[in-house]
Amino acid sequence: MNKCMFFCLIILTTTLCTVFACAAPAAAPTAQVQQPVQSQPSAPAQVAVKPAIQIIMAEMWLQVSDNASSIMEGPAFDRDGKLYFVDISGRGRVYVADPSTKAFKLIYEDGKSNFAAAKIHKDGRIFLCGYIDNNIVIMKPDGTILKEIRPVYKEQKLIPDDMVFDGAGNFYFTSYDKASATGGIYRMSADLSDLTLIVSNLDRPNGISMSPDGKQIWISETVKKLVHRYELESDGTVNTADPKKSAVFSIPSSQGGFPDSNQTDSAGNLYQGLFGGACLVVFNSQGDHVATVKLPDSDVAKYYGTTNLTFSPGSDLGYLMTSGSGGGRIYTFKGLAKGNTLYSHQ
Repeated sequence: MNKCMFFCLIILTTTLCTVFACAAPAAAPTAQVQQPVQSQPSAPAQVAVKPAIQIIMAEMWLQVSDNASSIMEGPAFDRDGKLYFVDISGRGRVYVADPSTKAFKLIYEDGKSNFAAAKIHKDGRIFLCGYIDNNIVIMKPDGTILKEIRPVYKEQKLIPDDMVFDGAGNFYFTSYDKASATGGIYRMSADLSDLTLIVSNLDRPNGISMSPDGKQIWISETVKKLVHRYELESDGTVNTADPKKSAVFSIPSSQGGFPDSNQTDSAGNLYQGLFGGACLVVFNSQGDHVATVKLPDSDVAKYYGTTNLTFSPGSDLGYLMTSGSGGGRIYTFKGLAKGNTLYSHQ
């Protein structure tokens, strides 16, 4: 089952669960019994109250496509302020938009590729994860292809789904392997010559982001609805044998959808896209659910595929990619802090 078919099943399941959900019956009333008056009542127990989850409303910014098969993904800004993004639906489309005018255009289309993410190198090159073709495509800002990488680890063809650069130009990527618990996180050296397995035995790992200080990576596991945080060693690896070097967090049970791509801000908060949930769940650096980015109620049914996001460089303005029966849209929202400074802008 490919990723597009899997997400279609997600939407069907989420819809049915919503339709047939029932409220719990109210408790039966109890008789009132008069109690003796206490001359010195004890002080009430102090109950810790969690702060309310902040709700952030997103606003529609750009309608990219009216085609219901479009799945918008992979937003990334270059050093000139242009926004690049992709359509994962099998047409191999790569777009660039000018935020000042909202004008956008295709810079690449091959009619067959499924690019799931776009990340930009500090030298301006665009790196695209092709999870169906088992490749990573590197192109110029004008869409000219420079190089194709087909990562293989111990004779296993990997399935690049999302990626993030570290401060030295190496990049980490998720391999969205179909069989249960066979996916992993891999690290490619900056010169593209060395591939290292970082974390194994994950169930279709998807989104990947790095903390502002570059010492942690966040990973989402789509099927298990989990988010992992790993401490990076000085050599860029992860010590999976030490339980103190990692933590795992569950997507709140109240949220529909499945974790897709994610992004961090400069305060260390993680914004996790939920495909089928029409929202982003925001965790702080300790893994606490502190906010939810929601679409307008009138748009939820048509743009439930909230896949990915990025921040305008040096700003708290977030750009959220959505898709559904209404086509492909980009929304904007105000984050809790300015976006993380990515390698493209270091």
